[in-house]
Amino acid sequence: ILVGDGSIARNTAKELQRRGIVFVHVLSPKAPTPPAGDRILVGDATSEAVLREAGINHARMVIAAQEDDGENAFIVLGAKELNPKVRVMAVASSSLSIRRLKLARADLVFSPVAVGSRLLADLVEGTPISKEFQDLLEGHLPNRENP
Repeated sequence: ILVGDGSIARNTAKELQRRGIVFVHVLSPKAPTPPAGDRILVGDATSEAVLREAGINHARMVIAAQEDDGENAFIVLGAKELNPKVRVMAVASSSLSIRRLKLARADLVFSPVAVGSRLLADLVEGTPISKEFQDLLEGHLPNRENP
């Protein structure tokens, strides 16, 4: 289950689709026109009913990728309450929220700001960047069919 309407969630949805990973994308009612996809659910993911409709009882993972860290915390809490065994990853928009999202019982917290900052500092220091990320740094996407 992927929850979110922002750029992180949209790009994650595209990557999951590209890899053939089946998922339900939960979008808030205020989201712009939903992207193409067969597993779109519009609703408030902090609601138990919406999480149930998305398939929380048999989900392998929930990604709480709303742009609001407070919403992500409530999504984590709701998911863990309904299915204590589900792995939940929360996206933190600020490094200050990492600890709080872990307190909400997120199994993994991903902070694009923190990751990006470390990557930029590594580039300044001349630290080699792995081949898997070179294409992103150079500004074009990989041709994964012909590596």
